[in-house]
Amino acid sequence: MALPDNTTSSIQAVAAEYEGLREYQSHFLLAVAFVVVLYGLLRNDDAKKLPFIKPKGFFQLTSSQAVMLFAIAGRDLLDEARRRFGATPFRVLTDQGNIIMLQPQHGEEIRNDPRFSVDKPIIELFQAKYPGFEPFMEGAIPTKTLQNVVKLRVTKSLGWFLGIPSYSIERELG
Repeated sequence: MALPDNTTSSIQAVAAEYEGLREYQSHFLLAVAFVVVLYGLLRNDDAKKLPFIKPKGFFQLTSSQAVMLFAIAGRDLLDEARRRFGATPFRVLTDQGNIIMLQPQHGEEIRNDPRFSVDKPIIELFQAKYPGFEPFMEGAIPTKTLQNVVKLRVTKSLGWFLGIPSYSIERELG
């Protein structure tokens, strides 16, 4: 199968044009690398200013050791961080990634701010936009029916429910 003459000539023209650009290829790659490094250095990330509790080591390629430490002794690490940093927010490396821990008094303000809505992350995490995963969308629908039921009904009865086992355990131990 032979190509028409105009196709062959256009392929040759593109190849000739590419040959002319080859001498600039290293300059282009160097410029791209420079821009990427410059962006990484000059990026304004305010979270990096916060103290870190048990970060990964300088010579560690992955953060698996810090994540495992948090999985094993997370409560102790958080207690240590509260003693060490006081009211200052701090960062901790968990299996869910780099988490910023705030004081409990900020919880109500964050919960009521629509910018911190968890609807989009829930949809993305549970793949709720795909057919077959629609039940996971229930936790992220705008009317917030499920969230309201949990907040208004389930949470109120939680103290009553947890009081029964704690009383039984106390009676058995005491």
